[in-house]
Amino acid sequence: ALGNHGYGMVASYASGNLIGGPDAVDRNVISANLTGVLVNQPGADNNVVQGNWIGVDATGAGLLGNVEHGVQLWFAPHDNSILENVISGNGNCGIEGRTGATGNLVQGNLIGTDKHGTGTIGNAGAGIKILNGASSNLIGSNGDGTSDPLERNVIAGNAGDGVVIRASNNNT
Repeated sequence: ALGNHGYGMVASYASGNLIGGPDAVDRNVISANLTGVLVNQPGADNNVVQGNWIGVDATGAGLLGNVEHGVQLWFAPHDNSILENVISGNGNCGIEGRTGATGNLVQGNLIGTDKHGTGTIGNAGAGIKILNGASSNLIGSNGDGTSDPLERNVIAGNAGDGVVIRASNNNT
């Protein structure tokens, strides 16, 4: 475990960044840090966290969790996308959105499983937690009535609840 004492990746007051990407060659292994990825502060908008292995080792099947969260959206980030990541084995939540996190999209992730979605590498807290005024975030299907497997998240094996929404409105 060669993690950092702080965060693995931070997008603070930053917009339009791509962390990872759709292809395996773009993947980051973000593990053994305080929190894996932090997107925070006003202006942290339109960032994409995609295709990364967060809280697992380089094989995608072994535990190498971050101390706290896999991905945290905090202090008013807007319209960010968390897509097609493995987010497992973290010391708290897989994904946490709080305090003004608005209009963010969470689709196609494996949360609490290995890279195949079949082995358990649970997060110690909830799979996804939305709280303290986070609003209008979309978890999973866009609601158009289709059953697109790329939109769904697999949320399993976590020590806490699969999805928690508390003191927040208009989340789907």
